[in-house]
Amino acid sequence: MSANPLATAAPTSSPPTPVTITVSPLAGDPLYQFILDYYPKRRGDTKIYHSATPPEDPKKPREVLWTVIGLQAGQQVVITEKAGVQTNHLGKPKYTITTSETSGRARNHPPAGLADLWQYSIRLTPAGNDAVGSDLAKAIDPMVVIEHDP
Repeated sequence: MSANPLATAAPTSSPPTPVTITVSPLAGDPLYQFILDYYPKRRGDTKIYHSATPPEDPKKPREVLWTVIGLQAGQQVVITEKAGVQTNHLGKPKYTITTSETSGRARNHPPAGLADLWQYSIRLTPAGNDAVGSDLAKAIDPMVVIEHDP
């Protein structure tokens, strides 16, 4: 019997936790031309896990996957760590996204029974210009929960 050419190896870890970011036109606002939104919104729904030592539980996601819907030509979404909060939780302090991007694995291991929070801002800016004051929409501030996975 020959091997199934469509069969693939079983994944060794869970897919990333999805976060969808939407960009929609906003009429009548003198300051902003667009509105940002995201899903899931409930605190704790965007969760990843970190293991201090192997083995990792393959059911538990290790990364966030941000996907942006509704960007227009010449726009980008910029994700940055919130100022004044604990930093260096994820792979980078800043992500520039035009379609989708994964966060990378958590860098820090929370103590057993506790969780770390990675608080971040999502901004809509002109492509190539994420300077303060260049925002095309009011920033939104979600968070990622990083839980202990023994």
